[in-house]
Amino acid sequence: MWHFDKNQRAVGILCLIYGIWHFGTNWTTTLISFLQWDTTETLSIVDLAYIQAFGSLCNAVGSLAIGQMTDSIGPKIMFLFSTILTSIYFVGLGLCRTWITFFLLQILRVGYQLDSTAEMYLATVTTERERTGALMILSIPQAISMFFAPIVGSRIASYTTLRASQMICGGVMPIVLIPVVLFLLPTTHSIPRLATAKLRPQANF
Repeated sequence: MWHFDKNQRAVGILCLIYGIWHFGTNWTTTLISFLQWDTTETLSIVDLAYIQAFGSLCNAVGSLAIGQMTDSIGPKIMFLFSTILTSIYFVGLGLCRTWITFFLLQILRVGYQLDSTAEMYLATVTTERERTGALMILSIPQAISMFFAPIVGSRIASYTTLRASQMICGGVMPIVLIPVVLFLLPTTHSIPRLATAKLRPQANF
């Protein structure tokens, strides 16, 4: 029988969280283009560009904040925070029918930070030598979700409606993900500041 130490089990649970998260993300990625065209007034490519630009800005602001917050309150709380805000964002996408609602909804992307939180969590359960291998392991559930999530999302959309499928995605994700974070993910010590900077190789320009 295989024996896994505490850190290996933590990485395994993190893979499960990562897979669920990316399942919801890829489900949404499949539907969002259709949702943005199913509006009361057709959105131009410039309208879509403004939405994407503002969303990216909100995401960047969230990235700056989450690094500081994770150091003080711990990654588990940040996982929950990110899950809740992103789930609201996913449900909201299913309700948006105008440019302004899509635009304002992007504010919730400040919480779209589970990827970076997961990488910072690895800093507490792996050594620097183990970290690259652990990051590669995280790509496995991500790849699986990239295959299955578009199929599931589109099939549900065909049986119901496009918007219903998107709202189901946003509703199911926290129901599945929050218990895993609360009851299965080990609580770790605070994240070393230097470790967060060493998660990925730094390119020299």
